[in-house]
Amino acid sequence: MNLPRLRLIEEPVILDLGAHLGDMIEFFKEALPNCKIFSAEPDKRSFATLQEKYGDDPQVTLIPKAIVGSGSATREFIQTRSGLSSGIKETYIQYPAGKHQPQDTYTVECATIAKVVRDYKISRIDYCKMNLENVELDICTNIKANTASRIQELSISVHEPKNFHAIEDSMFHRFKFRKVMYYASGSRFWGGRG
Repeated sequence: MNLPRLRLIEEPVILDLGAHLGDMIEFFKEALPNCKIFSAEPDKRSFATLQEKYGDDPQVTLIPKAIVGSGSATREFIQTRSGLSSGIKETYIQYPAGKHQPQDTYTVECATIAKVVRDYKISRIDYCKMNLENVELDICTNIKANTASRIQELSISVHEPKNFHAIEDSMFHRFKFRKVMYYASGSRFWGGRG
């Protein structure tokens, strides 16, 4: 993330897709005190925590939806025992027995990035973070140019290594994001313009 660039923007707009419990919301509020944050999280338990922490915060807009690339307005969602990893049933990576095993399945509302941009009247996205438990390929292969052109900087957690090249082709070749790859707890893409 290019924090020096983001700090030069009067009111940076952050799109936090897969907010979980709000760690990145907290980071952005501290690092960029004038930013406007739009955070999407479909997991009921996580969203309740976000609502409690940020529900009255004028700097943060909470979006109780799963972000997808295309398709239906609702999808089946898997919530795990641990709450550490949950996701859309059709793309969720099944982990070995243990804390990441499904506890509950329920229907969640879905939206594309284009719909979020339209519904919340977002004219630009200075930084977009995607941590969507294996939905990133669906989003990256279906995003349209008029939506991608609003994003200035992008970070994607890639949950399935076999999707790496397809995401690279979709976002970094098609839309001309500069690319840096790094490895931490998993594979991630970071890209910026210019």
